[in-house]
Amino acid sequence: MKLMLIYETLFVFLIVIQIGTGSYGVDYYLGSRNEPSAEDAFHGERSAKLDYDEKKRYIRADLEKPLSFGDLDVLNLQISPLTKGGKIGIDLYLDGNGDGKWSSKEEKDVKLYARPDSWDTWDNNADTWMELDGFSFQYKKSLQTHLGAKDLTDWQKEHPNLNVVRMYIRLYKPESGICLIDYLKIGDRTLSFEPFEDSEMKKGTPKKVTPGRKVTYTITYGNDLMVPLTNYKIVEQYDPRTTFISANPTPDTGSNNVWTIGTLPPGSYGQIVIVMRAAKQFCLADISGNVDGFGYVSVSRKFSTERSRQDLANKVTICCDQFEHNETLRSTLKPVPETSITFAERGTGDYESFNQLTYRSSKMIMARELRGDRSLAVVNLSRKAPTNFNTSWYASHECKNQKRLTMVREKYLYADRINCSGSAIVRSTRTLLESESNFSGVMIYDVGSDTKRRRALLQEILQGNFSTQTHSDVYK
Repeated sequence: MKLMLIYETLFVFLIVIQIGTGSYGVDYYLGSRNEPSAEDAFHGERSAKLDYDEKKRYIRADLEKPLSFGDLDVLNLQISPLTKGGKIGIDLYLDGNGDGKWSSKEEKDVKLYARPDSWDTWDNNADTWMELDGFSFQYKKSLQTHLGAKDLTDWQKEHPNLNVVRMYIRLYKPESGICLIDYLKIGDRTLSFEPFEDSEMKKGTPKKVTPGRKVTYTITYGNDLMVPLTNYKIVEQYDPRTTFISANPTPDTGSNNVWTIGTLPPGSYGQIVIVMRAAKQFCLADISGNVDGFGYVSVSRKFSTERSRQDLANKVTICCDQFEHNETLRSTLKPVPETSITFAERGTGDYESFNQLTYRSSKMIMARELRGDRSLAVVNLSRKAPTNFNTSWYASHECKNQKRLTMVREKYLYADRINCSGSAIVRSTRTLLESESNFSGVMIYDVGSDTKRRRALLQEILQGNFSTQTHSDVYK
């Protein structure tokens, strides 16, 4: 018997990783549209423009992870009114029942809101950037306005165990109002509207991966802080089953997964596009064997191309003197539908067989010959008296294609004599089975398909002494 087996696997998935220093855990929605529209900004290059007449009247910021209301110590943003009417209010949505959401129907959930007139230091100077401190507002509690307006610190004392899950920055209209918003900061989380930045920190497309193609990673990085980031570096950890092809921009000299940025000024952003190729599924196997003898026989073999579903992970690390951040994106590798060849023999008496299998990534080829004559056989088992066997012969060979949902099968039962030779070729798109036999017993021959639209089975049964020749070619 000889065996040569080489096995590698090809996985393909498309990953987009969006990373901005200030976007960790914050999703934003700008009115009815999600894209910022103003080029002028206090920090970076772009701000969000709220315009009452254009129906862009609010920014909704959702926190992916709840923020403890009692521990909230920072709540500010940069604003620039373009008109005298560009006044801003703040709404805070607090989760009280621990489900990570806010609902108006949940009694334990709380909404606090502050109108523009509650901010006692409003300058309202058009075309001037200023910092708005959310702690300077007076807040009222929704549905309990009789409690009056209080400082945010007073509300924190009353509800220290609640969590902030959502925030609205609203533009109110005593007259036609336009205002630019930039650099929203809540707790240790920051949100800006710079190029490349997205409402989600990280994306993966597709969620389910099909084997067989290239892998593309896109990493977006940036600085949303007010100070430069120093010794800024990006490091990728590739799946070991992938091979690096190219990257734009190119990685550090002598490396294929490290990008040293150095100093990253405030408001600076960039992207890295990486192209990988996963190892192609490559399998070669040549197996042959002979058996000749007298006694009891029980043989069963199955060869299959099936691959189960797997979870793949890609990790990126962004580090600098100020922080280190790691993100992992997980994708699901789709299972590979099974194509298989199965054959088996059982019985007693004189027996001879020859089997040869050739296995490639694209197809399986089987050739087999078997001969069996039923007769009494005595088998000596350890520490027991000899056992007499005199069972009839059973033999089968079956080809399945789960991608096409087709099957071809031959079975021989209750045979006193069997002499059979056959060959099979199985691909993902086609199944071929041929055989010649001379037997005394029962033969069942099945050709079938089972799809969403129809189920069909062609079956032939022979009983007695027969010589047969069969040919089945299934490709639809």
